[in-house]
Amino acid sequence: MSELNNWVPSELPTPNRKTSLVDDIADIFETMWNNNIENFRTLASSTDKDDAVEGTVAIDKILLARLIKQAAGEGSRVGNAKVGDIARVMHHAAKRYGVDRKSIAARKAEYRAVEQARPAQPTYAN
Repeated sequence: MSELNNWVPSELPTPNRKTSLVDDIADIFETMWNNNIENFRTLASSTDKDDAVEGTVAIDKILLARLIKQAAGEGSRVGNAKVGDIARVMHHAAKRYGVDRKSIAARKAEYRAVEQARPAQPTYAN
């Protein structure tokens, strides 16, 4: 057993994993969502034109990508990426946290169904 201790490291090294653009966007997305910077949650959670800040979900998505790019700052991978590229992969980052538009739409539909449901009427036995 003492022989094992000679060649097995006591601590794991830092992984040599490269991060992707989605990983970088997810980090920024999380920070901006948690702090609700510039009404980020409202822009990120619009599912139809009724709750879209700028009238359409597509425009909200572009504005969201622009906010992420600005938050990243120049010189970073996200800061140097095109807004269209950020918008195209942004849903992968949102999906990691369960706040992609499809998940939000499902929660919204469930909430509205519960709100519109009538409470059960008690039945009395005769």
